[in-house]
Amino acid sequence: MFTAAEGGAAHPGRGRSRTPPRSRRSQPGRSERADPPSLEVEPPPPPLGPACGERAYCLSVILNMGGAVSAGEDNDELIDNLKEAQYIRTELVEQAFRAVDRADYYLEEFKENAYKDLAWKHGNIHLSAPCIYSEVMEALDLQPGLSFLNLGSGTGYLSSMVGLILGPFGVNHGVELHSDVIEYAKQKLDFFIRTSDSFDKFDFCEPSFVIGNCLEISPDCSQYDRVYCGAGVQKEHEEYMKNLLKVGGILVMPLEEKLTKITRTGPSAWETKKILAVSFAPLIQPCHSESGKPRLVHTSGSSQPPGLGSHRHPGHH
Repeated sequence: MFTAAEGGAAHPGRGRSRTPPRSRRSQPGRSERADPPSLEVEPPPPPLGPACGERAYCLSVILNMGGAVSAGEDNDELIDNLKEAQYIRTELVEQAFRAVDRADYYLEEFKENAYKDLAWKHGNIHLSAPCIYSEVMEALDLQPGLSFLNLGSGTGYLSSMVGLILGPFGVNHGVELHSDVIEYAKQKLDFFIRTSDSFDKFDFCEPSFVIGNCLEISPDCSQYDRVYCGAGVQKEHEEYMKNLLKVGGILVMPLEEKLTKITRTGPSAWETKKILAVSFAPLIQPCHSESGKPRLVHTSGSSQPPGLGSHRHPGHH
């Protein structure tokens, strides 16, 4: 992650009213209070329109309004609610979400909020709302064996879910601005590998994380099949982001306040689809070294830093 704060929130529509689905395990007579509003998110702009469907009803952005889906009692119930609201729509994405417990990526004192459809931020550590990650995972159209680059890899939660789908022949790289977040992500990854029973079902493409600014990736690095950027991208950086893709690749990023899917259909040909309106803090611009030269980030190839590669944790079959 390379932002001091990221909203990671989708803006609700203002037309037809919709009541968010309630948790299937709600007890009769139990009062439910709305989650407090996120302080990171600005008031919503008009919705994108019918193309977004009613799924563009996400993280709390208006006083006393809750999330897109009801909170779950546990990770499985949160996923049930995301499926019911059609944020999770494919079996492969569902399996990945169920295999990685969101609460494991929270600090212990904040875990009570892990199964709410809300973003969470503590210092440099940040997790986007579950509905945002659902839309991202679906839009990436992940398949085994692909290469993936996560720009602003943060806690490693998304990268771990992606790694379960990529399997033993994939590549799973993350670039993160903050060194403390890199260490946090490595701790969480180690805990996942030591404790998860997911490897009975999956071969895992273990993510590798490198510190740096995603706007300073070395031009010598390989291009990727799939790229996600977890901070707001301004129009001036759109071409840079698109050129990280192989032909046939997919880029998902917040571009000018809209979560956007871009498919590279040829060397100079692109297809663009707006998914839904979102609010992310913008990319942090690079701070050049005293020499005035950029600090190039190497994600792959012979010049990569020690420890960065596509490590794989085989399943136990």
